[in-house]
Amino acid sequence: MPSESTVPAKFIARFLLGLSALAMLAACAAPTRVGSTWHATAPAEPPAGILVVGVGRDLTNRRTFEDLLAGRLREAGNEAWASSRHTDNAVPLDRESVAAAVTATGAQLVVVARLEHQQIELTEAVGRDSIKVERRRDTPLDFFRYDYKVLEGSSYVSTEASVALAADVYGVADARLLYTIDVVIPPRETRYEIMDEAARAIEKRLRRAGLVR
Repeated sequence: MPSESTVPAKFIARFLLGLSALAMLAACAAPTRVGSTWHATAPAEPPAGILVVGVGRDLTNRRTFEDLLAGRLREAGNEAWASSRHTDNAVPLDRESVAAAVTATGAQLVVVARLEHQQIELTEAVGRDSIKVERRRDTPLDFFRYDYKVLEGSSYVSTEASVALAADVYGVADARLLYTIDVVIPPRETRYEIMDEAARAIEKRLRRAGLVR
């Protein structure tokens, strides 16, 4: 067996590269974490009709997320609406526009999802034996929005984002905050994957809490 001093530098480089790849695979396999908090007494019966609100200025991302969550709720037998389908999207989302959407739909429950934190990982690979990982943490105003870096030449960049978001659940009858769901999603490659996983986690926790069917 070769001594430590005789181990080729190329072998060490390949070994370290392998460890990096295993660490990245482990991160991808990490499960989504979900927590929740009650702020008021749970209703005896699930309120009829849920309005889904995604907080953010990017209408495309907001509408995609709202449609995903509202669709999952409807599939489970609930009435649910995406707020972006019932508001004037030419003006910023505010309390009045949400109230108008509640009136238009007759929703008795409002789920407001907001992004709290996101971490972006840019992985640059050059050739076969070298790898560079750059981490950047940011708290953007836009909902599920993140930046991409494009490199020219033989290099390529893989972008992954992990996010932490919260969904506040309000009862319309007494305008009270009932419940908060906290979701932490580990690194995923696309915004759609993040939004779909967030919608799945929120719908499941709402059902578990008895707030929806």
